[in-house]
Amino acid sequence: MVVWVTGKCNNFLVRRTREEPAIQILISLLIPFAAYLLAEAFHVSGILAAVAAGIAMHYEQLSGPRLPATRMKSSAVWSMLQTTLNGMIFLMLGEQLPRMLRTLPAVASRPASLRPVSAAVRRGHHRRLV
Repeated sequence: MVVWVTGKCNNFLVRRTREEPAIQILISLLIPFAAYLLAEAFHVSGILAAVAAGIAMHYEQLSGPRLPATRMKSSAVWSMLQTTLNGMIFLMLGEQLPRMLRTLPAVASRPASLRPVSAAVRRGHHRRLV
């Protein structure tokens, strides 16, 4: 339902701004956020609504008439946004890596410290069964 409402808004806005590539690109950037916020207002999954809105927008853009300039500029904007977000994710992962490596010995030694306990438990259960 949320995606249907955002899809109708998207279609209305695209029809009204058919000749303006910059506005259409802005709409394509904002519609998933609108779907997310609308879904969260109704206490349903905002992430799923944003993904569904993105998929619906993709199919609408494939079937609807779009100017070649809009298509090219939109592709460039989404490519830049994807590269930027990927870079930010790897930057955050790199920032957390030293802390994760410091805790690695403690995490790796846990299974070794549990072996004697599990062996004792197995022996105890075996004796009760016999």
